[in-house]
Amino acid sequence: MIRVKKILEVNSYEVSCLFNNGLVKKINLLPIIEKQNHLNGIEKLKDEAYFKTVKIGIFGEIFWENTIKSDNEFWNYDLSPEFIFHNGEVV
Repeated sequence: MIRVKKILEVNSYEVSCLFNNGLVKKINLLPIIEKQNHLNGIEKLKDEAYFKTVKIGIFGEIFWENTIKSDNEFWNYDLSPEFIFHNGEVV
């Protein structure tokens, strides 16, 4: 099972990750953020300081805590390690 082991760098909508198989991949998230503009709160990720608050979850995913608002609840916004692995570019 592929997992993000470490976040190496976070710049201008890009996150570079070290995976548990030793590969390093970088993914540009701006196109994803723009496609999901229907999610209430996604615009927070366009703020560079907020974008840099990215963390690794227990399943090896990356996430931003309490980003998406649904009714009166806040949800984490996350990306699976598989998505990052298959859509990121090798660094």
